[in-house]
Amino acid sequence: MSLNEKINVLIVDDRPENLLAIESVLDGADLNLVRANSGNEALTRLFEFEFALVLLDVQMPEMDGFETAEMMRSIEKTRQIPIIFVTAISKEKKYVFRGYHAGAVDYLFKPIDSEILKAKVSVFLELYRKRRELEHANRQLRASQRELKRSNKALQEFAYAASHDLDAPLRHIVSYVQMLIEENNDDLHGEARGYLERIHSSTKRMQTLIRDYWNMPKSPTPPRASMNSTSTSWSVTPPKILPASFTKRERSS
Repeated sequence: MSLNEKINVLIVDDRPENLLAIESVLDGADLNLVRANSGNEALTRLFEFEFALVLLDVQMPEMDGFETAEMMRSIEKTRQIPIIFVTAISKEKKYVFRGYHAGAVDYLFKPIDSEILKAKVSVFLELYRKRRELEHANRQLRASQRELKRSNKALQEFAYAASHDLDAPLRHIVSYVQMLIEENNDDLHGEARGYLERIHSSTKRMQTLIRDYWNMPKSPTPPRASMNSTSTSWSVTPPKILPASFTKRERSS
């Protein structure tokens, strides 16, 4: 049921004139009145529709209102539907207590006062609307949480892939700078050597920042970064990273 649909109210009485009397009072309200002429028919209707309220006559043949209410309370689908007993029996406490024990939340005594009937029904309809609005808001919140979780996962996967792809060219820069320094050690002047060393130092710091990011707490099983779609293309095959102790003489031997 959407929030804009009419609200269903079940009215149960074995006498058609009593059903008609209630309908005449509640006619025009933003609700859909569903009739039942017996307790058994009421239980059938309760499985066919969703109801905000049941107006239940007490004195009915075969299954009276008390028995019908007790059946409703024993069924998961109907357990939480509020019941207002409509009765002409005595107002003595023993009858009233029996009704509350059977599951009633309120009483209406015949002859029915139309203003009291409308007021009581209005209260339960408003409670039903608020509950529906709360359920709708909770569904929207859960949907937003699921969407946020998917977005965070996608962002995390992108961040892992991007950091991996950023680290790859940095490794190549470190290797090339190291090779330049080692192979031209005797020819490098102080200023040129300083530039290369600053490049080397800055690149290493950036690598450290990226690897520190990798080591930050993230998901229990971080996704494997893929280089297929975002990897950098090189015109030459990058060399392996050379250790600092790897000298020109060692390479020539």
